[in-house]
Amino acid sequence: MKTKITLLLIYVFLISNRINAQITIDTQGFNWSKIEDTTPIALDYTDADNGDGLNDGAMLLKSSASTPALQGLQYLLSGSPLTGEQINLEAKYYQVGSSYLKLKMQVYDVTDNVVLGESAVLTTSSGVVGTATLLYTFTASSVGDQIIVRFVRADDLNPVRQAAIDYLKVNGQFISMQAPPIAFDVSDFAWSKIGDVTPVSIVKTDADNGDGLNDGAVLIKGTATTPALQGIQYLLGGTPFANGQINLEVKYWQTASSYCKFKMQVYNVTDNVVLAETAAVTTGSGVVGTLTLSYVFTTSSSGDQIAVRFVRTDDLNTARQAGLDYVKVNGQFINMLPVCKPTFNFDLPLTTATTSEISDLNTIRANLSNQILGTAAPSATALNNAIAAYNALNITITGNTITGNPITSTSQIGFLKTFAQYLKFSPTDTSVSNMAMKAVWYATDQNCNKTNTALTFYNYPTLSRAVVFLNSFLSDKVKNMFGNTLQTETDSFKYLFDPNYDFNTIQTNGAILTDIMYLDIDVLFAYADWFKTDDEKVRYFKTAKRFLDRFLIYTPGTNDGLKKDGLGNHHNNSYDGYMYAYSTVSAAIKSLEGTSFQIDQSSYFRFRDAVYAQTMYSNDAGVKPFAMAGRNPQTKTTTLSSGTLANLAISGGKILGLSSADSVLAGIYNRRYGVNNNFNNSTVTPFEEGYIQFNYGNLGVYRKNNWVASMKGQSDVLWGSEIYASQNRFGRYQSYGALEIIYPGNATTGNGYDVVGWDWNYNPGTTTIVLPWSKLHAERERIDEKNTYGFAGALVLGQANKSVLSKNIGQSGLFAMKFKELSNVGFGITYSPNTHNNTFEFNKTYFAVDDFIICLANGIKNNDATNPTVTTLFQRLNNNSTDVLVNGDIKTNQSTDSFADSSPNWIIDNYNTGYYILPNSGALKIRNSVQTTPYQNQIAPTDSTIASNSSNNYHLAYLDHGVAPTNSSYEFVCIPSASTSRMTTFAQQMQSADKPYSVYQNNANQQIIEHKASKTWAYALPAANATITDGLLKANDSPCLVMYKVLNESSSEIILSVSNPDMGATPSTAKTITLTLNDQWNVSLANPNVSIGSASASGTTVSFTVADGFPVEIKLVRNQETLGTTSQQKETNAVKVFPNPSNSEFEVQLPDNVNRQAQMWITDVAGRLIRTISQTTDDAVRFGGDLHTGVYFLQVVIGGKRTAIKFIKLE
Repeated sequence: MKTKITLLLIYVFLISNRINAQITIDTQGFNWSKIEDTTPIALDYTDADNGDGLNDGAMLLKSSASTPALQGLQYLLSGSPLTGEQINLEAKYYQVGSSYLKLKMQVYDVTDNVVLGESAVLTTSSGVVGTATLLYTFTASSVGDQIIVRFVRADDLNPVRQAAIDYLKVNGQFISMQAPPIAFDVSDFAWSKIGDVTPVSIVKTDADNGDGLNDGAVLIKGTATTPALQGIQYLLGGTPFANGQINLEVKYWQTASSYCKFKMQVYNVTDNVVLAETAAVTTGSGVVGTLTLSYVFTTSSSGDQIAVRFVRTDDLNTARQAGLDYVKVNGQFINMLPVCKPTFNFDLPLTTATTSEISDLNTIRANLSNQILGTAAPSATALNNAIAAYNALNITITGNTITGNPITSTSQIGFLKTFAQYLKFSPTDTSVSNMAMKAVWYATDQNCNKTNTALTFYNYPTLSRAVVFLNSFLSDKVKNMFGNTLQTETDSFKYLFDPNYDFNTIQTNGAILTDIMYLDIDVLFAYADWFKTDDEKVRYFKTAKRFLDRFLIYTPGTNDGLKKDGLGNHHNNSYDGYMYAYSTVSAAIKSLEGTSFQIDQSSYFRFRDAVYAQTMYSNDAGVKPFAMAGRNPQTKTTTLSSGTLANLAISGGKILGLSSADSVLAGIYNRRYGVNNNFNNSTVTPFEEGYIQFNYGNLGVYRKNNWVASMKGQSDVLWGSEIYASQNRFGRYQSYGALEIIYPGNATTGNGYDVVGWDWNYNPGTTTIVLPWSKLHAERERIDEKNTYGFAGALVLGQANKSVLSKNIGQSGLFAMKFKELSNVGFGITYSPNTHNNTFEFNKTYFAVDDFIICLANGIKNNDATNPTVTTLFQRLNNNSTDVLVNGDIKTNQSTDSFADSSPNWIIDNYNTGYYILPNSGALKIRNSVQTTPYQNQIAPTDSTIASNSSNNYHLAYLDHGVAPTNSSYEFVCIPSASTSRMTTFAQQMQSADKPYSVYQNNANQQIIEHKASKTWAYALPAANATITDGLLKANDSPCLVMYKVLNESSSEIILSVSNPDMGATPSTAKTITLTLNDQWNVSLANPNVSIGSASASGTTVSFTVADGFPVEIKLVRNQETLGTTSQQKETNAVKVFPNPSNSEFEVQLPDNVNRQAQMWITDVAGRLIRTISQTTDDAVRFGGDLHTGVYFLQVVIGGKRTAIKFIKLE
């Protein structure tokens, strides 16, 4: 019994081995090839069902020539036979065409190159399906060899003869008669034109031919009859392999009145060869055609790049067009519309993320999540409301299509933030996460190859700031769709992946827009978590952090971004109204706290300057000058929020390595809003005083006694007012030399300005032509109000050298503008003929010193003989109980009044701003009335429309220069926080010999003022001057602003400051300004931007290198040995000191008849006062007996003229 069982096991083992050998034969692979050559086999997919399935594929047996002698098809079997193993073959064949074909089936040993077995010759017949069989048992000689099944031609090889092998069975198993389709990637929109780099044309109004309605189609059309090869092509993703198949199907139609002819090709891009093509097809009007093509790749195409091409075969007439509604590749629809997914072109290498970097990323994301989503889950009521809002969209998914109710407002998707907040604390709630996923899909689909403006630009953050924290609940497809929206909103990630971005490259390539920072920088940061690996996340975040760093550098010219003087630019000008970008930037900076990605101190200082500047040109409630409104005169405050100020103060402390908030910002915050307990810093900074120049905005600001005075102009580069299609339609005059006084108080209660009832002709400080509304209304849809000239800006003197705005804060300041109105300005829709007047000119200067502002103008002229030209002093709401006084008389309720300019007048407005007006400045006119004016956003309103607007009661005062002035001028002094007694006293001073200041020149080329108490001189010089006769200045070679202050009694030491307010289009380009001073001067403190040229008793030339509108300030010391030899001292050269030298007393000899008119004092060589000398009699003056040995100077002033005599005291 044991022996029988053993034999049975051996028998079973042998049978098992034979079965295993048969199974190893690859009957499923497509291993067909031609015997005679390497060209692909042709297949027929219209074969009958002969037990193998209908249209399952058949191999065509045909030849293209009668040579070589051996021709046919062969199938390579896998594995190798065993001794005694049988192969049982069965094939079905049929005739293709009208001619017979003869063949025989063989078992062929490839290794030994021998036919092992073959059938008899088989002859096809028309309409007959034949069967071929063959059984063969392998011998030991074939063990380990490679075996082929062959179908060999046995006829005359006439190419007209064809047959098809419908199926082949090997040991009862069907061998695949279909070449395996290659899994080409057709997910991208990889369409391009042949021979043309311009994008392919797309239509979205295509019919549903099985692919969906309006799903997109590409057009075959040209723009010229050359080049000869034209059409469109789709670049397939992936590469083919030998015997892999591509099956193409396309639906096409005629899209123009003229037909189009083309053919479809499989094209090897790598080898530049057409592998297969269809016959040319011709489109017909109203006909949808179908075109198919199949091709089996050979070894020569393995690894190559393949394109599907549609090549024109007509005369290339540009009137001919065709549309491809769909193209299928191996059953997959090619994208006929751009694919909605982001593209990242990293320039930074992918490196291994460190543990600390990964930890930092988690910290940053958590910080952003807390800032944006908060730190508490939403209430049940809030969640239920969010679910109700989701349900209201009625989102429906059908296959790959998602639909829902139209989204017309961000309020419809606000629930996404609630979902994100909820899932932050309940991430396993699949019900809510599924709703979130569908909502994100639907919302992002709104801007996938279409546009829904309700979800773009300023509406985008409602979507993005919620979705960016939902990534773990989204499918890859939906993630890609959101990434696509982020790429679109950031202008294709502009400047994010650029390897180079700096001050110089910006001049050529442009700068990061402040809008992008406002809308997207926080989302760009949080998006790092969307990448799959930690390495990818860190690389992306380094890129996004670099983007923030790039924004925090200075930008040149009028480009968006931070300016060197602290202003922030947008729309080619400083624009506080758009600097809400700082809020998002500060949030991004805050997210980096305590990580290795924290911004550096230099970046922080630049950004701190920008935020600090916002606090300098506004009051503590954030009220800013009306002249800075841009196109939004209804906006009264800066964009700086308390949260931004607090966040940056705290972040700054950490960046600076402090244990508390940065005291610079914390002190301002504590003063404005009360001490913040999170600061660990209770510093309360007093109200900052001084003059600040902002020449990147044609702006000067003087802060004193809790008020803020702003002086604003415009240049040929920087506009003073921005007018949009439905914004600021009457705002032409915003910056025509504006002077505004802002007191404490918020936007609602303080400062007497309201957009309702505002008379747009009378902006404080401006000089304007009072036009009727129809003419003041902007003539064009868009106007940027600019100046013919570039001379408009400010200068500080006595630089404070603070840690913030270190170059542009000083003790006193000067503003000047040379103006000529441009005509025929603007672009867009035309509403009326030109009303800008290019004969309208003026020059004006504001000198801010002590507690007042000296205001000059000259050359006021234009040819308007109908409408008066005025300079407005104030326009303020009659919204308090304070009286308006003129020359001490109450005029609060007087509707109108006029005061002649033959004598001085003074006025105090109802906010206690005083104005002292000198004679010949134009009649002073006042008005108290209810004003009904156009709303700022009304486009060309009719009189009846304006009359129906709301009104307000205003006090108004202005200087009337009359119609068509030819060379009018004015001089007045603005005294903020004035009182009756202050104005009375000031008037008395002005009308006495003890005037607080003197105006020496007020003409087109020179406006020169001396403030006597502070010994400060101000020069507005809009032209080069070969001769200046007042003060120390003798000449200037270029337009400039100059100020100097005498520092000692002997007038031997001064500080002098110079700026160029005409910055031009490239303000950072250095320019040299050379001044000539009376007397000989030396530099007492070196400045790299200053050089002394010639220096002698007749004068000193000093050259200043200026840029960016900044002041260059220097301290100079007079050379005492030359003092007294200039023209100013010629009358005093009769003064003598003798004996000189002397070891005892000296005697002074004065000119005849001087007597007690002389003032005398002694200084040392450093200019220090030693003592004054009193002349008590008409006798000779003796002095110096008690002086120590040394060199001294006797300073003598006679009739306002000064001289100095050097004398030496001996031992």
